[in-house]
Parts: sequence; structure tokens; C-alpha cells
Amino acid sequence: HLNNIRNNMDKCFVQTADIDLNGISWVTIGNKTNRFTGSYDGKGFSISNLTINDTENDYLGLFGYISTPAHLKNIKLINANVKGRKFIGTLVGWNERGKICNCSSTNCSVNGYSDAGGLVGVLYGGLIRDCFTTGNVNSYEANMGGLVGFSNRLQEDAIIQRCYSTANVSSTHSGDLGGLVGDNSCIIRDSYATGTVTGGDFRGGLVGNNRTRSNYGGRIFNSYSISNSNIALVGRKENFNPAVTIVVNS
Repeated sequence: HLNNIRNNMDKCFVQTADIDLNGISWVTIGNKTNRFTGSYDGKGFSISNLTINDTENDYLGLFGYISTPAHLKNIKLINANVKGRKFIGTLVGWNERGKICNCSSTNCSVNGYSDAGGLVGVLYGGLIRDCFTTGNVNSYEANMGGLVGFSNRLQEDAIIQRCYSTANVSSTHSGDLGGLVGDNSCIIRDSYATGTVTGGDFRGGLVGNNRTRSNYGGRIFNSYSISNSNIALVGRKENFNPAVTIVVNS
């Protein structure tokens, strides 16, 4: 069933039972040149023991690359273990304006060089709503978050809403680390993080770096962090366009 998706990248799929991938070295569905644009409804059934060990490649997860009008919903990952280079998450490596709703990754383990998230590596426009992660996210360098590694707001089109992460985030070298998002320029609403955040250059309990890109910037509303790392909500606020005010309201 899951393997059939890669042969029908624009179709609609519904999961009808729990799936155990124990003992299978999973090959990511989709990449930058062959994107998933269909829909997948997990119906609340689990996908357990997803394992990817591919430290030479990018765009890794259950889905490597999704783009509009892709819609992933009601997917429940358990004990996912993903090791890669850049743009990696347990569910999606790179989301370009797709929708991800009511999805989770519990007891996840994510290890990469940069742009790594517990659920999604990169949010490049689009929506993540009502999702959560638990576990650990580790990386060597830049942009790591308990939920999303790197988010980029394309005009008004990039929102993280009603999400949380209890995942611990750590780096052995440099970069922006956040309990929820590592490097953020999207809108975050009604979300929180409680995991520890250690290492890197800039650490935030919720967001490592909240920045403005072009005429749009990262904005945080009604969100908070509870971290035993004794760090601020946002590690740093980087403003590429001084005409745009970055809002943090938590």
C-alpha cells in the first residue's frame, strides 16, 4: 500500500490498518523532481518503526518532497528513525505549500547535518496544523526544531497552528535551534514546546531564529515554551528588512 504511492504521486490514498515497517529500510516517497501532489489520510492508524539511514542524501522522510495541492492528514508515526544530510523529517523532508493536518510523530529520532525537524525538515509555504512530536532531533549544524527545522513564509502562505513538541533538540556544532522551529519566517499561532534545547549558536525554547524575509516576517502569537534549558522564547530576531516589524506575542 505505502509502496504503491510512489507510482501514483497525484492520487488520493486512505490507510485502513496499522502498518509496521520493522526490518524494512524505507525508501523515501518523492524528491525534488518527482513530488507528491496527492492526498494521504492515515485515518488515525499507526505507521511504526519507519527507518531511513541515508546520510549522503537530502529530502528524506516518509515523504521526501510534497507540493501543492498535497494534503497529508491523520497520520500517526511511532518510533520513526531518520538519518540523512539536509531537509529531513520523519513525515516530510520538504513541504512546498502543501497541507499537513492532525499528524504526529511519537518517540522520533532524527539525525542530520542541517534543516532537520521532528516532523518536517522544511516548510516552504503551506500549512501545518494540529500536529505534534516527541523524541529527539540532533544535527551537526544549522536549523533544527522539534517540529520543523526551517520555515519560509511566501507572502501570507506559511502557517504553523495549534502544534506542539516535547522533543529534545541538540547540535554538536553551530546553527539555530528551537524547541518548535529552528529558523522561522512564518506565522506561528497557538503552539508550544517543552523539550530541552542545547548546543548551536542561537537557542530558543520555541524558535531559534525569528526573521524577516523580503516584505514578510516571522510572527508568533499566543505561543510559549517551557524548557529546563533556561533559555528565552526566541534565540534571536534577525531582521533583513527594517521596515517590517517582527511580532512576538506570547
